[in-house]
Amino acid sequence: PGLRACACRLGRLRRVYGRLFRVVALRVGAAHPLATPRRALGRLSVTTGDVVSLDRGVLMGRGPTVPDGKDADRPHVVQLGADGVDISREHLEVRLEGWHVQVCDLGSTNGTEVTLPGAAPQRLHPHEPATIEPGTVVTLAEVASFTYEVVH
Repeated sequence: PGLRACACRLGRLRRVYGRLFRVVALRVGAAHPLATPRRALGRLSVTTGDVVSLDRGVLMGRGPTVPDGKDADRPHVVQLGADGVDISREHLEVRLEGWHVQVCDLGSTNGTEVTLPGAAPQRLHPHEPATIEPGTVVTLAEVASFTYEVVH
């Protein structure tokens, strides 16, 4: 799946916010949004030491499984907490929706907390996606966590 973007006068692809580029504040002018292949929206730095690129979705849990399908649509699979039962078999999904990163607790037994930068931790409601921003820490069952980071 691709993204809608415009190229600024410097040739950089950016998310369109009205008629301005958010990051460099250069006018789009007569350019029209174009479809572009998905680029990584950042990475997840996991307490296990894993680093996962956000070039597609992510499935996390004690023993997550993904049905066979197109390789481009298959999420990254991150196994956490194999020795304990605190983390559910399929605990959390990270989704890429356009230029946004969302997390969704998959009905886990011991829950998921999201801590946005400068905010208090909030427990996710099962099966309700929440949009996160760079610097957010997501904690699964108070056992493992990851931080969403943007790499420039």
